[in-house]
This record gives sequence, C-alpha cells and structure tokens, in this order.
Amino acid sequence: MEAEELLKYLKKCTQDLLGDNAEVIITPTMYDPTKMQYDVSFIIMEKVEGGCIPRFTVNVKDNTKRNFN
Repeated sequence: MEAEELLKYLKKCTQDLLGDNAEVIITPTMYDPTKMQYDVSFIIMEKVEGGCIPRFTVNVKDNTKRNFN
C-alpha cells in the first residue's frame, strides 16, 4: 500500500463519517505528481453559510526506502 492508496481509504471513511457537513479533498503535498504516492495530504473542508472553509489537514508521508532497479 502506498500513501496515496491509504489516503483514498481515509478520505472515504472520513466522508462517510462526516456526511454532507464536509467536503474531503486529496491534494499532493509535494508538487511533483510522480511522487504523490509518497507524500500526500487531505483537507477536510467544513461547509459553512456561503461555501466551505478548511478545517483539518492530514498528511501521510511514506518513509519506506524504495529500490527501483
């Protein structure tokens, strides 16, 4: 499992828990899309009158060394 896969699972669980009161967005922490699976965040946006505001940011960083020979 990569960090990206873990966050997709956490996003689904969080959205199920919060229901219509929040919007959950996954965003890369590093601005290199090829590395998104190693360092990703998700933001929980709380719905308020007139839109959404950021409430929580959760970061998952994969610290495992990879050997891609």
